Amino acid sequence: IEIENLTSKERAFFNYNFKCNNYNFSLINGIESSTFACINLKVELKFLPREVKRFFVNFGAEKLSNFSAKEAEELFNLSQQKMQEIFDIKITTSDKKFDELFNLSLPRKIWEKWQNFDFDEENELAWLKIRNNIVKKHENGEQINPDLKNIKEVKFFRNFQWKRVFIIKNDACYMYADKVKYFNFTLLTKEIFNKNNEIYLSF
Repeated sequence: IEIENLTSKERAFFNYNFKCNNYNFSLINGIESSTFACINLKVELKFLPREVKRFFVNFGAEKLSNFSAKEAEELFNLSQQKMQEIFDIKITTSDKKFDELFNLSLPRKIWEKWQNFDFDEENELAWLKIRNNIVKKHENGEQINPDLKNIKEVKFFRNFQWKRVFIIKNDACYMYADKVKYFNFTLLTKEIFNKNNEIYLSF
């Protein structure tokens, strides 16, 4: 669907792959003289019991056409990958509300702003502050903050997949990876992530 702002002549495109559904298009009253033009699109999607359908939807400055389901899924996966590269850690603690804030709420708010060519400085700074308190960056790797008392697991998005780091609380300080226990060593290096999907830390 091509959408043209009649005042600025700017164009936008709503791309979709719906089939066999009912569509309803309408214009908001006064669109001819409105500075912020609006269009109302309603789509009725029909499902049979237990039926599963996949839909591709994109809104932007380019016209995308003739997308197969596979191509649409590849674009979606690419979008998710880019998001995970930015919001590259997830945590599990004893505080579920805190986990939801860091893992879901803040990234979702920030990402939605970016998709609308805007930014959310307050939430971006809040997310970065939490992240920097959880993981400290060093010259040769990263280190989980040992002063955090309620943390149970940290997931790192590395090499296009999630790497799980489990935290064990006791008096010893070691890392268990590669079926080897490294005493007095908790630095998460690139080599450690390359070789392991699950890592155990004690501090």
